[in-house]
Amino acid sequence: MVGGITVSPLEVERVLVEHPVVREVAVAAVADQRGATKLRAYVVTSGAAVNPVALEAELIALAKRRLAAFKVPRSVQTVPALPRTPSGKLRRYEIRNGTW
Repeated sequence: MVGGITVSPLEVERVLVEHPVVREVAVAAVADQRGATKLRAYVVTSGAAVNPVALEAELIALAKRRLAAFKVPRSVQTVPALPRTPSGKLRRYEIRNGTW
């Protein structure tokens, strides 16, 4: 839920993973200091040297072109890996908490 609207993270992830530098992506609604939820994308890059600030701007611009405004992530964080279970599924609760 973002601003009272249900957002499917899979829809946003499908758009962001189309970027040539992105290998994996996970999107979650993360609470800010005031408790308001905002979308944040966690991105694993393909290994190429990437400027995180430029990549964030490119991914947000890509999302703005392809998605409704409330589905656009407000921030993008580059991470070395996403949290997964032994069987390979994303641990979405850890992504929401940002605790891996």
